[in-house]
Amino acid sequence: MKVNPVFKHLLRLSLIGMLFTIYAVLSMGQTTSTLAQDTAPLYRVEQNGKWGFIDTTGHVVIAPQFESTYGFSHTNIAPVKIKGQWGFIDRTGRVIIPPIFKDIPTSVLDRLPSVEDGLIFYQDADTHLLTVLAPPNGKYVLGQYDAVNHVKNAQLFAVERDQKWGFVDETGKVLVDVKYDSAYSLGGLLVVTQNKLSGFIDEAGKSITAIQYQALHGFSEGFAAVKLDSRWGYIDRAGTMVIPPTYVSDRSFSGGLAAVKINDKWGFIDPTGKIVSQPTFDKVSDYRDGAAWVLVQGKWGMIDAQGKIIIEPKFDGVFPADDNLDFEYGYSTIPYPFSEDAAPVRFGRVSGLSAPYGKAGLIDRTSKFLLEAQYDNVHYAGANRFAFEQDGKWGLVDNLGKIVIKPTFESHPDNVPGCLITFSSNRACVQLGGKYGFIDTTGSVVIQPKYDLVRAFDGALSLVFVKQDPKYPDLMGYIDLNGNEVWPPSR
Repeated sequence: MKVNPVFKHLLRLSLIGMLFTIYAVLSMGQTTSTLAQDTAPLYRVEQNGKWGFIDTTGHVVIAPQFESTYGFSHTNIAPVKIKGQWGFIDRTGRVIIPPIFKDIPTSVLDRLPSVEDGLIFYQDADTHLLTVLAPPNGKYVLGQYDAVNHVKNAQLFAVERDQKWGFVDETGKVLVDVKYDSAYSLGGLLVVTQNKLSGFIDEAGKSITAIQYQALHGFSEGFAAVKLDSRWGYIDRAGTMVIPPTYVSDRSFSGGLAAVKINDKWGFIDPTGKIVSQPTFDKVSDYRDGAAWVLVQGKWGMIDAQGKIIIEPKFDGVFPADDNLDFEYGYSTIPYPFSEDAAPVRFGRVSGLSAPYGKAGLIDRTSKFLLEAQYDNVHYAGANRFAFEQDGKWGLVDNLGKIVIKPTFESHPDNVPGCLITFSSNRACVQLGGKYGFIDTTGSVVIQPKYDLVRAFDGALSLVFVKQDPKYPDLMGYIDLNGNEVWPPSR
């Protein structure tokens, strides 16, 4: 049995002479109301070697009874281990899939179905009938296929047979013949590929565009970038080519403009295809709020929506990017130019991610320094706050440049997950004396650093750990926003 290469996670089991395969599948749309269910957070806990779940007050919702489990997160179901086998429960603790699986790899658990974007698929190896489980009560039989993707809501699925793809609905009715090399959903429309060329179709299989594009992007602000004859242009949702394929490279529309590359330089066009900023830049970010970063001769500056330079190119780096990050296809991690009307910048950054960082500061929209470029790091922390580092200590400054708290807190090891000074639920993890606690947006310590490890707040609770003798596992518990231990660290 072939597995869709997008979903490589495979489970096998033997039950009454039948072999089943289970897929944890992410869809590209939202599920229907049949999947809707209470999604109040539940947190897994261990008691006397058994696992269960509590709510945000520490009240036990599902009694500790399982040998092992993984969390619900934002999902309707959770895997649990019973008598050495794995099954699935719903949020009431009811077993909805019996414990018949011998193993559940972590790679599968990372892609468990969720309320918004997932289902469980399994297949009878003898009949090849694909069945979809839509907890709590939905169940669809799609037909005899080798692989499946959930592509639109809970009612449309891409299916594969003999290396060809098409679309069926939840009853198994064929909507688009199974004859394409690939089939998937992109931006709310269906895409099919034949002979390495792609096009858009509707749910009835009717062509919206010819199958002629060498590559395409999803729709953004009403337009999709498409590649035809090695040049990029844009189509609208009706499939009409509204901006002819002219560009060596381009990106999706953002903030009313799209970055396009002509020869070796980048500029910007508006939705009519008019060039509003001539292609004179080496690299660019996307637009937002009427501004975009641009790189000119190794220095970063900023332009407005008319292409006018509003901040002269003079910075060696703009957080968190430098001049070697890939802006070519829009995949860099650079943020939009400003967060809360402020932007971190760097001087003295040498090209290369392993090179010294130089010195970082914070500017406003006029290029005035809110925080002088004399610090080791600056990053947006949320809640109108920026964290800044000096000599291994971290402090906070607001988006107007007012110091909230001087560099006080210790730097975190790179391997501590969720423990950067970034606010979640108006709490940010900090380290003092080798222990972890939390501050609020005023910089006040609201939960004293006393834990050996903490995780960022997930809603109302934070997972905390207390180390024991190395021969024993760490104690695990939960605290609320005020530091109350709703589930004291234990095992």
